[in-house]
Amino acid sequence: MHTLKIDRMFVCDIVERKRDATIVRAIVDLGHGLGLHVTAEGVETEEQWRALRELGVDSMQGFLFARPVGADQMRSLLAARGTAGADDGPPSNWSSTMAALLHSA
Repeated sequence: MHTLKIDRMFVCDIVERKRDATIVRAIVDLGHGLGLHVTAEGVETEEQWRALRELGVDSMQGFLFARPVGADQMRSLLAARGTAGADDGPPSNWSSTMAALLHSA
């Protein structure tokens, strides 16, 4: 096991419910204490993204970054990202949030 995933049920109200933030903090601390990568799923807003980042989540997935795509479209997106130079940024067909996150990585 290399990754611990935080279920979206703890993510959806993380900004409004202190209890959810406390649970996420505990999961992150446990995961990192065990040497695991911690991923949050179901991230839909920038507020959730910020809160999770502040709590130390390593990576996130959800509609904020991209909607589900088929295998062919994913291959095209990955190929385009692989050919872009470091200063070129991500392809223009990615969301601005996805672009900003990938560029800062």
